[in-house]
Amino acid sequence: MTNMKQALWVVAAGCAIVGLTAAVAAQKPAGAQTWASVGVQLEEERNNEALQRVPPFKVFDNLYYVGVGYTGSWLLTTTEGLILLDAVDQRYADHVVASIRKLGFDPNNIRYLIIGQAHFDHLGAAKQIQDMYKARVGMGEADWTFMEQTAAAGRLRADPPRRDLVIRDGDTITLGKTTLRFYSTPGHTPGTISFEFPVYDNGKPHVAFVFGGSAPAAGLEAAEQFMKSVERIEQMQNRVEVSVVNHPWRQMDPQFWSRVDRLQARKPGEPHPFVDPARFRAWIKETRAEAAKALQEAKVKPAR
Repeated sequence: MTNMKQALWVVAAGCAIVGLTAAVAAQKPAGAQTWASVGVQLEEERNNEALQRVPPFKVFDNLYYVGVGYTGSWLLTTTEGLILLDAVDQRYADHVVASIRKLGFDPNNIRYLIIGQAHFDHLGAAKQIQDMYKARVGMGEADWTFMEQTAAAGRLRADPPRRDLVIRDGDTITLGKTTLRFYSTPGHTPGTISFEFPVYDNGKPHVAFVFGGSAPAAGLEAAEQFMKSVERIEQMQNRVEVSVVNHPWRQMDPQFWSRVDRLQARKPGEPHPFVDPARFRAWIKETRAEAAKALQEAKVKPAR
């Protein structure tokens, strides 16, 4: 009986999503013909709440965008519940929840919230989701400490979630038939985590990857950590087909909003615009160059 109820729920949700596709595709900021035409505004006008509250959209069979214009949040669906990847700025916490509902899913089915980095614009909705929907909240061990210290000093700019799931290098989380594999990639924050998981395009699997923090923090230690993290990701980059960015910025993916336009106009048989392994490799190459520059600057900068 339980399996039958789950199957009916999935079918109903699927029907709701199909009905929403056209409506979501049509919702763009006033006067905008394409999402790409407002991409720079979405990146820069972070306090423009009307602009930032972009409608959610489906990217793969099991992956949906529920973030805002300048910072990402992704909903990963499984046969046993939902996994939320990052949780935006606290000002937009309600937007994430509303977006999940708009797509036809129930926030009460969020089983995990994974935070890639302990900055306010990635964990802003975490406490609300933890308290209201009883989701497990996972972060790297050093980032739990970093978050707690930042909150104690009054600098977090978000209500901190309670320490919960500590994610370490090599850990996995499996929900239903979906497994996330985690890598410790410090440098942006002390406990930044990156992770890979499968996504599906009309049933065809692809390897997706989230780089938890793609720029180094200040200081020599952070620069050294970040360079090692980039070098580690380089070693696995050839198997990555889909880059799931936590900021839809030009630095991470200059074509992000153009991909959204192409995805919403995509016809049967056309390639998926987010399946772009060459772009991921190019991004890592660019990031390595930036890491090398930051490391060199940190080495010559006098210690305070």
